[in-house]
Amino acid sequence: MMRERENMGSRGRATKDGGQGYANDSSSFFFTNIPQGVGEKDMVKVFQKWASVKDVFISRRLNKWGRKFGFVSFFGVKDEGRLERELD
Repeated sequence: MMRERENMGSRGRATKDGGQGYANDSSSFFFTNIPQGVGEKDMVKVFQKWASVKDVFISRRLNKWGRKFGFVSFFGVKDEGRLERELD
């Protein structure tokens, strides 16, 4: 996974809190190799094992290798490096 710090709105994304979180208090990660038939709500359940999920976005487009990809944002991550290693 690749770590990104950015403001991600809630348009078209599954959010645990209804999009009411604070953009400055979140950490975003890129993910890929999403199985067919898996959506944002499914991925929220998966990522909740590691930290509080703000939102999940899965692109409708494929990457250059023909794979689905997306981004997950977490609330209040204290050690982003550790979370990145655990998610990898």
